[in-house]
Amino acid sequence: MKITISYFQKPQQKKLMARVRSSGKIITDVSTGLDAETFDFSKRRFTDTLNASLLLDFEKGVYDRVAKATKSGLVPRDVLIFAVKTKRERVEKREVKLTLSSMIGEYEYRLQHSLIFNSKTGRRLASASVTTLLETCRLFRKYLESDGVNMDFDKYNIESMGYYGKSQVHSVYEKFTGTFKSFLIDRGLSEYTIFKTVYKMKQMIRYFCEKESVELGSLLNDLKFQKVQREVEVISEEQINFILSNYHRMVRDCLTEEQKNTVDYMVIGILMAARRSDMDNWDKANLYENGGATYLKFKPQKTTNSSGVIVDVPVPPMALSIFKANLKKHSKLMPPLSQSINKRLKAITRRYDIFHNEVQIYRKGRYVKVRQCDAIHIHQLRASGTSHRLMQKMPEAAVRDMTGHTHDSEAFARYIKVSREAKAKFADEYLGTLPPEVSVPLTEE
Repeated sequence: MKITISYFQKPQQKKLMARVRSSGKIITDVSTGLDAETFDFSKRRFTDTLNASLLLDFEKGVYDRVAKATKSGLVPRDVLIFAVKTKRERVEKREVKLTLSSMIGEYEYRLQHSLIFNSKTGRRLASASVTTLLETCRLFRKYLESDGVNMDFDKYNIESMGYYGKSQVHSVYEKFTGTFKSFLIDRGLSEYTIFKTVYKMKQMIRYFCEKESVELGSLLNDLKFQKVQREVEVISEEQINFILSNYHRMVRDCLTEEQKNTVDYMVIGILMAARRSDMDNWDKANLYENGGATYLKFKPQKTTNSSGVIVDVPVPPMALSIFKANLKKHSKLMPPLSQSINKRLKAITRRYDIFHNEVQIYRKGRYVKVRQCDAIHIHQLRASGTSHRLMQKMPEAAVRDMTGHTHDSEAFARYIKVSREAKAKFADEYLGTLPPEVSVPLTEE
């Protein structure tokens, strides 16, 4: 655990502030209670002895509180203390203006050298996330190359409104946001992809503005796009039964250990209707027995208001046997797996003709026809498991409880899907209940 304390001074305030981080994650901002006038930012210490002694007492108190909060009982020794300049000094001494182009170059460098951390966990970003963000940076660069607005965030911030006027600052942002969204729409991207791209740009801008003490407030609110929920397709009941009944055959057909592990995720995704991100965190402690049955209890990672949601679901015998086998090999319920699970999932299903049927999907702003094995993904199996439960007349309340959706969750509606084969079957059954067709003679006028 690495404790970091950075000192800074807020505009128009005299007290020295301290920002405390643990392993890169911000814990709190707290006032030291000391005047910043005699603080030497270059030497990271006060010039007078009294305040220097008081600052040491403050730091020791921070270490003790962090150690107590982590229940380690030990004061962390790998402590890094550094100071930051005041906002005015930093802006004046910065060699490069805080523009969109400078952000892109610096962001790419930090991504490639693992210098950006998850703001919630304090851990380095996953390799798949880094790859996606690098591709997004290249898209931002293409925007600038196509006569896009290279926004100067140093010049147009909350403070500049008093100098340039609120209307002028807002007009600059309207031009910036309008041209960027037009650029994305003209490239034929789907609405969902545009939403995610705009979100990533705002994330990058906020990241740098926070680092450089540039306050934007609500100026970025215009840079938004209505989020469109992606359709979650499902596989048919026959395909579900094929995966479950041919588990051992599919494992034998796998060429690598990673592919064999992927089959486990496929089966558990259907049987437990669980997210892949949740499966990664399951261990022996999540299993318990009650009344002769085995249950899996865990807290979902991505459910809205997840702090109040606990999933408690019975474990089918087939899932339990997979869990036990993985406990022996890996000491976890599910085997370790890299980020490219969907590529392996496509490679596995491509071997079997039952997944070669043609489906229509929405891609880059239009519907296209592809083979199902080329469009399948791991989250589709969660949706299929959920829909299959509902098709088998399981009460919706029970299904929601098993999948971790609250009673008022709008996201649950995306999982209530019926496969095309099931629709055709139900239509035939319904037509069979109708009386035979009666030919109606045409009347001659």
